[in-house]
Amino acid sequence: MGQDPTSSIIQLIVQLYVFIIVLRFLLQVAKADYYNPISQAVVKLTAVPLAPLQKTVPRVASVDITPLILAFVVNAAGWLLILTLKGHG
Repeated sequence: MGQDPTSSIIQLIVQLYVFIIVLRFLLQVAKADYYNPISQAVVKLTAVPLAPLQKTVPRVASVDITPLILAFVVNAAGWLLILTLKGHG
């Protein structure tokens, strides 16, 4: 039994964005150069949804864990959207 195209597209977009969010976390942990064009693109793509979280969630041992929290929330929202579209409400 295959997936319908809508679910596949939603899943692809959600997983790509989750990958970018986790990449931001890994770049922060590795202390990658902020002036690298890839680092700047990742920061620009994730800055808006992370801003409110960074104000409320404290750092753990000087590590910003808000990208991991956002990745979990985006992934859960994606699955919730897919299940809602399939009628499993």
